[in-house]
Amino acid sequence: MLTMVRLIYTLFLCVTAWGGLRASSVQVSGSKIALSEGNVLGAAFYDEKGIFLVQQSVLSTEKGGLVIRFHRQLSSWNVKDHSPVAKRAFEESPHGASPYPCGRIGSSPKLRRMFLCSAGSYVEVIDPETLATLGRMAQRGDQSISDIAVDDHRNRLFVLASRSDGSWI
Repeated sequence: MLTMVRLIYTLFLCVTAWGGLRASSVQVSGSKIALSEGNVLGAAFYDEKGIFLVQQSVLSTEKGGLVIRFHRQLSSWNVKDHSPVAKRAFEESPHGASPYPCGRIGSSPKLRRMFLCSAGSYVEVIDPETLATLGRMAQRGDQSISDIAVDDHRNRLFVLASRSDGSWI
C-alpha cells in the first residue's frame, strides 16, 4: 500500500512539473544593431536608463596598412529602439599588446556607474550615459587584468589579474 501511495505521489509530481513546463512557453525574438567592424570584447545592460553598452577591439591601420594595431571602442545603444546613444574611441593598444584585452563591462545601478577593463592594466569608472571616464582603479603597471565582477549588493568590485611573473593578484 505504501508503495502504491509513493507511485501515485511520484506520478502526481511528474504531471505537475510537466504541466508547469508546458504552460510556460519561451518566446525568443531578435533584433540587430549596427556595430562597427571589429571583435566584441564585452557587453552589459544598464537597465536604469535602458542602455546597452558594447566594448569592441577595432582594427586601425597605420602607414598605409603596413602596421596593424587595435584600439578599443565603447558604444551605447538605446534598448527600446536600438538607436545609438554615444560612442567613444580609446587609445590604441601599445605595441605588443594583445588585440583581445580584458573586455568585461560591469554595471552598478546603485552607484550609477559602469566599470570597464581598460588596456588590461586598470579598471575605468565610466558614466553610462556620456561614456566619460570618471576615474581609474586597480592601476598597476606590472599586472594584466583578466576579468572583473561587480557585487552591487555589497559595494565591491572584484579584479582578477596576474603579475608579469605569472602570479595571480
